[in-house]
Amino acid sequence: MKNKGDNKYVQKPNFWGEFEANIPINVKEFVYEQYNEVETLYVYCDGSLKRGDSRASVGVSYIGNASVYSKGKLVYLERSITSMNVAAELYAIIFGLDNFEKYITPNTKNILIYSDLRDIENVLLDDFQYQRDEINKIREEMINKIKNHKSKLPIEIKYLERFYRYGNPFYKSAHNTASKLLKQ
Repeated sequence: MKNKGDNKYVQKPNFWGEFEANIPINVKEFVYEQYNEVETLYVYCDGSLKRGDSRASVGVSYIGNASVYSKGKLVYLERSITSMNVAAELYAIIFGLDNFEKYITPNTKNILIYSDLRDIENVLLDDFQYQRDEINKIREEMINKIKNHKSKLPIEIKYLERFYRYGNPFYKSAHNTASKLLKQ
């Protein structure tokens, strides 16, 4: 018989279902650490496009304080960049920046954004330029949003290594949100 006031054991959520045994322990630790974090809001961003189609889609997942929220939207690209995935990836980050403040808690002290755009850390450098002016305009919009956001919390943007994408439900959530929008 359970006495009044006994603590209940709270089990970690199983994000992987029957495939949990296949997920590397490092990835599981990475995921659980982010899920339970209260001082950092993690933002996973991903973009998708169909080559030659003027539509791209973006998906974003916000993680922290034992909560996960996903959002997505369609984005229309200029004709000259419809085959450039970098445009969709940058728009995904912009979308994440446009909406992260809704998911900040009183305990949030910083924002960490993940992207699978390999050169994202170089893109943020002042002297970095793409060859296409259309992409540079999107890049400038992203940088302005980072500098001028209302919350004034520090924002860091990092490349999400391939190892940490495999089996990561938060990355998969952002990716699936973007992909599903293009299929509609």
